[in-house]
Amino acid sequence: MKLVSILKLQLLLQLREGKKYGYELMKGSEVLLGKKISPSQIYPFLAELQKSRLIKIVKRSARDKKLYSLTEKGKIFSENTLQRLDSMFALANRDRIKKCAHCGCFVYGKSFTKSGKHFCCGSCANNF
Repeated sequence: MKLVSILKLQLLLQLREGKKYGYELMKGSEVLLGKKISPSQIYPFLAELQKSRLIKIVKRSARDKKLYSLTEKGKIFSENTLQRLDSMFALANRDRIKKCAHCGCFVYGKSFTKSGKHFCCGSCANNF
């Protein structure tokens, strides 16, 4: 299974949150991506995920609405995908990530600076 679009990745992330109907996935994608999403962009991918046994249909309503859920295989696949994405994010942002000189946590974005050293918060800066 290859995730070749941000929409597919985003759908997988929504399914990690729990059981979802196709319509919920479509509307959630519209909100998160800021553009209109059509059923033809959602349902073929859900069928592909189901064929690969990454998701299952856990309920069908009277109107044939299907409730989708990740399988164990799907959960492992999504976790592996997130780990790869995390590695890419870290590589792309390594110059923006600083390590707190006091507690050692990693800070993305704005950090406190004192005497040329970076800190996660004012408390760490004052206690160094």
